[in-house]
Amino acid sequence: MIIFTDDFETGNLSKWDGVYNEPQMSPPDVGSVVVYRGNYAAHVHVKSMSSVYAGCYKNISQKHVNQRQYIQFTPFNNLNAGSLKFADVARLDLSDEIQATIERDVAGNTVWELQIKEQGVWSKHPSTIVAVPNQWYCVEVEAQAATVGGDGIARLYINGVLAVELLNCNFGTAPFDRVYIGLIWTEMQCEADYDVYIDDFALGDSYIGPEGAPPTMAKITYQSSPIAVNATIDGQTVPSGGQIEAPLNSSITLTVPSEATT
Repeated sequence: MIIFTDDFETGNLSKWDGVYNEPQMSPPDVGSVVVYRGNYAAHVHVKSMSSVYAGCYKNISQKHVNQRQYIQFTPFNNLNAGSLKFADVARLDLSDEIQATIERDVAGNTVWELQIKEQGVWSKHPSTIVAVPNQWYCVEVEAQAATVGGDGIARLYINGVLAVELLNCNFGTAPFDRVYIGLIWTEMQCEADYDVYIDDFALGDSYIGPEGAPPTMAKITYQSSPIAVNATIDGQTVPSGGQIEAPLNSSITLTVPSEATT
């Protein structure tokens, strides 16, 4: 179920509960220069120095959180290895955090990565998906609190593909309190300033997927009266109630008993 959305078409950040920024950074804004769709997208102008951040946040109380957004960043030349952190699901005491990031080495190799903090302990989990400047990415972070301790879940999806999955995470059992977008943090120092754009944000309690993603299921309605029709999906007989639902790549067969044709 979708809990909250913002396509930034209001031209501002009024749907969010607050903004934050490091003193040497400008607060995030909304502009029309680079957008995924529509007329507006959120924007952060990133200073070339390290240890900077700027973004906005939404207060929540959810044990299972999915946040999806479209992200684009402009080229930057980093002087040291490090991360750009774009999305965060967290507790207010910051004991547990789940972040979508890109990780870049000194040679400029850049991949999408999931970083998590479990009871105050950070770990990095890179994917094999390369991150390229000036390209929109659908980035979705999934976080599930533990039920009894030690069974939390964290996932990162890039363009609808499961890039990183972490099971049995040592998260607490309380609900997550807040989601963040923007530039959450970077320890990289760069040669010049650069920009990050965010569009089509959605928050839910289950997988959301890319905007306008094609359906994965199909419904077929057929006449089952007065003649009973036998229906099978991938060789398995299903009730002939006049409508069946199946994955798009299924083999569906509808047959009429031979005695009904005479």
